[in-house]
Amino acid sequence: MEKTLKFDYNVTRELEVLREFSAGILAGLRRYMKKQKISLDNNKDFSVVIYKNVLAIYDNVYMIKTLEDAYVARGKLQIINEGLKELEDIEIHC
Repeated sequence: MEKTLKFDYNVTRELEVLREFSAGILAGLRRYMKKQKISLDNNKDFSVVIYKNVLAIYDNVYMIKTLEDAYVARGKLQIINEGLKELEDIEIHC
């Protein structure tokens, strides 16, 4: 008997959203780091640490198996995204 994989549509959809969301955050972080002249080699800078955490979510998003785990990842990304927006606002007003 041939085994088939059963995919949960809601989990798959959420993973695609997470992938796009994390890609947008990575782009925003790279713009911020470029303006601030921060190298990815500077592991002591908070933006590099955050970038690497978001990159880990981006790279491993398809390892997530449950909707609950996907929501945890989304929560992390939402917090980072809000912080990034605040940094971008500060830069615009300075």
